[in-house]
Formats: sequence, C-alpha cells, structure tokens
Amino acid sequence: DVTEALLSRDAAKVISDGEQMTAIVRQLLIDSSARAKLGTTAREFILTQQGATARTIDLLGRIMPQVVGASSSPLPSHKAA
Repeated sequence: DVTEALLSRDAAKVISDGEQMTAIVRQLLIDSSARAKLGTTAREFILTQQGATARTIDLLGRIMPQVVGASSSPLPSHKAA
C-alpha cells in the first residue's frame, strides 16, 4: 500500500484532527529542514514507483495468454450499455 510505504519512510504524516493539522503545518512552516526532508523523501519514493502501471500491464500481457489458454471456459464478453 502506498500510504503505508510513505509512512514507513517518514514521507507522510497521519493527521487525525484539525488541531494536529495546524500543529504539523506550523512545524513544517517553521522548520525548513523538516519540510525539505519530508518533501525529498516523498519525492524519492514516488520516483521509484513511476512506471509501475506499465510494468504491471506488461507482466499481465505476458501471462494472460497462458492463463486464458489454460482456462476450460471462455472469458465473458463485456457489452457496452
């Protein structure tokens, strides 16, 4: 899960109420080092995820013929409504 990955890298904050939001925003406005670290860490993680959809589609394209060929029933057709 992306949220858990960001949280585990200290690249995101969990905010449960308005007071906590105010405190975190205030801290980040005051502490440029913390702000830069949070932003940099989040950006680095997001960059590692780029292309994930394309990799997944490529993988599915390679394994689907095997899965469909092994199936005893044809895949259902989808008709537009």
